Amino acid sequence: MSEKQINLATVVIGAGAWGTALAIAIARNGNDVLLWGRDKQHLSEMQATRTNERYLPGLAFPDSLHIATDFEAALASAEHVLISVPSIAFSEILHKIAPLIKA
Repeated sequence: MSEKQINLATVVIGAGAWGTALAIAIARNGNDVLLWGRDKQHLSEMQATRTNERYLPGLAFPDSLHIATDFEAALASAEHVLISVPSIAFSEILHKIAPLIKA
């Protein structure tokens, strides 16, 4: 399922250990979740394995957790946005999402 097919999803920005753990927890509670990260190769690996072997090996993604590869499309479908990135990247991410999020 692509991010364009999901409506009113929670988007988690940051596919590290904490972002992935939060996305899994939200998805386990019956919510559609899109998980986005900067590293396209890492996103492809997560999509293929349905796990984040780099940070949370062996922990399978729930069916309602989807990998977002298109940042803008993911935010277009977002009802909630959760930012889980290192503090050094926080300002950059906020500037990137500001024109894309719904008020």
